[in-house]
Amino acid sequence: MLLLALVGPFALWLFYGSHIWAGDIRNVLLISIDTCRADHLSCYGYESKTTPNIDALAAEGILFENVITPIPQTLPAHSSMLTGTIPPYHGVHDNYDYLSDESNVSLAEILGNAGLTTGAVISAFVLDSQFGIDQGFDTYHDRFETLRQGQGIAERPAGQSTAVALDWLEQNKDQRFFLFLHYFDPHQAYRPPEPFAAQFAGNPYAGEIAYTDYCIGQVLAKLKELGLYDSTLIIVTSDHGEMRGEHGERSHSYFIYQGAIKVPLIFKVPGQNKAARIKPIVGLIDIVPTICSLLNIQAPQSVQGLDLSASFKGESIPVQNRHLFCESLMATKYKGNSLLGVVNDGFKYIQTTRPELYDLIKDPTESDNLVGKQDLRARIMQDKLAQILEQSVRKASAHNKTGLDAEAVQLLQSLGYVGGTVAEDFRFDQTTDDPKDLLAYHLLAEDVGYCFRMKEYDRVQALAEQMIREKPDCSLAYEALGMTALEQKEYFKAVAYFQKAIEHSPDNISRATNFCNRGLVHKTKGDYDQAIQDFDKAIELNPRDVTSYGSRGVVYMTKGVYELAIRDFRKAISFKPNPEILNNLAWVLATAKDAQLRDGAEALRLAEKACQLTQYKFPTILDSLAVAYAEVGQFAKAVKTAQKAIELAHAAGEKKLAENIRPRLELYKAKRPYRESVAPEGRRTLKMEKP
Repeated sequence: MLLLALVGPFALWLFYGSHIWAGDIRNVLLISIDTCRADHLSCYGYESKTTPNIDALAAEGILFENVITPIPQTLPAHSSMLTGTIPPYHGVHDNYDYLSDESNVSLAEILGNAGLTTGAVISAFVLDSQFGIDQGFDTYHDRFETLRQGQGIAERPAGQSTAVALDWLEQNKDQRFFLFLHYFDPHQAYRPPEPFAAQFAGNPYAGEIAYTDYCIGQVLAKLKELGLYDSTLIIVTSDHGEMRGEHGERSHSYFIYQGAIKVPLIFKVPGQNKAARIKPIVGLIDIVPTICSLLNIQAPQSVQGLDLSASFKGESIPVQNRHLFCESLMATKYKGNSLLGVVNDGFKYIQTTRPELYDLIKDPTESDNLVGKQDLRARIMQDKLAQILEQSVRKASAHNKTGLDAEAVQLLQSLGYVGGTVAEDFRFDQTTDDPKDLLAYHLLAEDVGYCFRMKEYDRVQALAEQMIREKPDCSLAYEALGMTALEQKEYFKAVAYFQKAIEHSPDNISRATNFCNRGLVHKTKGDYDQAIQDFDKAIELNPRDVTSYGSRGVVYMTKGVYELAIRDFRKAISFKPNPEILNNLAWVLATAKDAQLRDGAEALRLAEKACQLTQYKFPTILDSLAVAYAEVGQFAKAVKTAQKAIELAHAAGEKKLAENIRPRLELYKAKRPYRESVAPEGRRTLKMEKP
């Protein structure tokens, strides 16, 4: 028996070890399926055949059965996935107001430094490059089609992302590469295309996963077509799961129960085609060190995950009694407590006002809280949590918090995310409201956001007033009422609501947002001096407030203070190349009567950038491009561009804009530039309507 015990592991090493060589790995493909519960993949036991392509991958790869994400939110979870660190270390705790600090070392940087070409294909705005998640990538495809007012859409379906990925693979087939491919379809709302909608009529969430799997199959087929499949390390995972009504939560981000934090993880390693299933607990943070090990690359010292490659050779994962961290700070938006947890192979402990302990083997639904029944175990796991936090929490960087501009807020809200600012509270405080007691309030906040997007303003009013009755010191409801009043042109009410939001804002970023909101109301109603005061205050509180810089620039342009308008526009685009602000700055620089203010070359560069961002579909931006061409003496191009702008204006029903462009067109035909410091009526507050 002893001989068999010795021979067994050695035989496993011979089989697995002889088939794993770093030299066999030419490329790396990391696929992240957003909001994908592990238990809804058929290779993880789901009763319907949702994932035949991923199943086939698992049939010749390594499937990890017990995988934990550190946080059930997209931006911070992907920050962990791509750095191998938990949120207290990398510093991203929410989808709002955070960006990944450049001091974090990303997987793209690591593999790029090792000589691989790096690319990413992104399917939702929440991973937009402005949040710093693009660090280290040579190419980062996060630009989608444009909609009304020059804003990007919030997400794109798996089919569109797959088309981009297939094109990228074709272009880079002769290079060693790392491709990060992100799919967003299983995220709410669930709307799978046919035939998946019909096949999963009773469960559209599963239908979205099946559709994504179909698209993944196309990517795998492309690798085979290019002869790259057998030399590509392929990883399939997710950033977090979906609660789907468990514990009362409809989607994700609020609780840290298993439905939200247990995710799939499959490795397909070149040179190995024998399936294996690994039971011990592992984490999303283990992906980076494992890839590094398989490629014989030194992982950064900052990495907190473990190298799992030993398990590919039949060996044990090198740590016993492992505890993995998880968190949700969502309830702190409502002045509630944090949820801070640790998970091991059998139990989960959650530190909050009323702590929780669950036996995940006997009680997988986490319905029997064992705190009070197993006090010793609870204290041991609480001590382990405290140790992890003591070793991980680092001083917040001045560069990892940022206020979002109006476009970013709108796009995140369109994805169903609740606004507001989380509090980074890692104390074991048991005096604050328990998140379990604030779930109904959180659901109200979600409903308010949904009704606002649907323009159900009476419903917004009723729900927000209910929120105020329950928590009169929380700013979110006042913000919703202020935005609703602004939409309905009830400016007096809007100013009053935003004043209340300012009074109850929890921090400077939130307070700056509400000063900016109030400034927008004053700007809309023509109270320019008051608007400038509010924008000044917003910028003082948040020096990166793009909306305040851009809006203050428009006010200065309207008042004829062109030097200050140019200053503000330039400051705004230094943070984000917003097409509206690029357009306004290009217009002033191309048309100013004061020759000292004009800069035709810069105006042309800015107008071309704005056109690229909006795919040359908006007549107002083409109008600016035409005046810029004329300013630098390229009159033939000015004529052609102005004619196109007129065509698009007519197609969009913008007859007044078309009439305004015609006199400028005649000037270009006469080889004369256009001079006007202030844009014509309808141009001061840019409206970019899609034709």
